[in-house]
Amino acid sequence: MSETQREGREGVVDYEDEFFKFAEKFDETSRKTSKFRAIEKLADDDGDYKAALSKLKIFYTERRNVLEKTSVNKIEGLEIDEESLKHDIANFAIVQGDQERLLGNGAVAEVFYLRGIYKSDCCVKIVYNEKMYAEGNSLEKEHGFLQKLQDVEVDGVRTPKPFYSFSNLKMKGLVMEELDAFNFRRIIDGFTTAGIKDELPSDFDLDGYFSKLKKYFNHLHSLGIYHGDIALRNLMVNRKTGLPVVIDFGKARLASELDKTNLNLPDYAKSDLAALDSAKAEAKEWFAKTVRKGGGEPSNIDK
Repeated sequence: MSETQREGREGVVDYEDEFFKFAEKFDETSRKTSKFRAIEKLADDDGDYKAALSKLKIFYTERRNVLEKTSVNKIEGLEIDEESLKHDIANFAIVQGDQERLLGNGAVAEVFYLRGIYKSDCCVKIVYNEKMYAEGNSLEKEHGFLQKLQDVEVDGVRTPKPFYSFSNLKMKGLVMEELDAFNFRRIIDGFTTAGIKDELPSDFDLDGYFSKLKKYFNHLHSLGIYHGDIALRNLMVNRKTGLPVVIDFGKARLASELDKTNLNLPDYAKSDLAALDSAKAEAKEWFAKTVRKGGGEPSNIDK
């Protein structure tokens, strides 16, 4: 009798055969996880199918528990089966740590593109520092801001359209539209986005870019919405058009929620615009040193 078999009440059990039968329960994406591959290696390299089968069953239970304890907050009208959503969410762990998928990152979260994982036009913001993130908005509240603004466009400036936010024992995240854009901070720091070199359009107009942003934020303020975290990492540039895209409403505030009786209440609109001016000054300094036309003169900036 081989080491992969044992004698039981109902005859010989072939652990190798049972292992491969049970592995069929896992979808293709699950098989790409490091956990599944490690178990597969245990079976293939060591031939210990009994131990591998035991670990595989535990892994299957863990994934099922994550699915069962996942809460999903969808936008109205999103027609996606709830179980399919939870299944996709369980597979998002695959993108974490994959720098080729990284679109941007901050102090509390990272954003990854999902091509080949969920939809071709989606990305996922995954929170990795929940304690710090909790000092701002909840993911559900940030999702709500994006939903309020999904049809708002001012002089070509807009935000990504949201799809859903989710939370489970493993992670919290927000799935939204992926845009053909990169954030200004990454281009200044010399990064590539999702494997694509970040380059401004040849006719990029820096002053026009920030002028459009000022109109956009003034409009948001008229709606009673304050961004609260304006910085180059949250200001994106469309690769083809050069138009701005505003992201990250993790610290946004509604005027209706502010305590107007508090005499020490900050002027949120003034703070937003001051932060925008600061971002522009930094971008302008970098632009003058880096983006030049023939003859070495800076292009599209104030003299």
